Amino acid sequence: MNSGRFLTTITFVVVLPALVGCSSDSSTSERPRVVPVSGRVLANGEPLAGAHVTFTNTQANRSAFAKTDEEGKFRLTTFTPNDGAVPGKQQISVSKLESIESANAGVDRTTTPNAAPTPARRWLIPRHYGDLRTSGLSAEVPEQGISDLVLELRGAAEK
Repeated sequence: MNSGRFLTTITFVVVLPALVGCSSDSSTSERPRVVPVSGRVLANGEPLAGAHVTFTNTQANRSAFAKTDEEGKFRLTTFTPNDGAVPGKQQISVSKLESIESANAGVDRTTTPNAAPTPARRWLIPRHYGDLRTSGLSAEVPEQGISDLVLELRGAAEK
């Protein structure tokens, strides 16, 4: 066996398995622990379907998210679907918007007929709930997780 083949074989036999082994386990072992978190979002006492919910643990610098179902229920995801959130104090935001197609201002459709319209968005709940700083929503996620959290939103969307 010539020295070039020998070095190539050694490289594949020794180095490649080490690289493969290191890459898959190190990313999951450095993740913070998450616990199951689920609940329900109500708007003026009614289930809020299709809303985006975000929990942010600022101390752990980690967010979890979910989208509510037809009954307003959600299950948070941080790393893998429905795995939950990092335990601790959470700042929460909830948003629900609809896109409204509108024409691009200042676009001449005769010279650029394929120009896509700029979508406008309309809030379907009060806008302040969509920002962690103004939502007024927070929760403590206990070490064992939580399954019955209710987020109650009040007020009408801006017109």
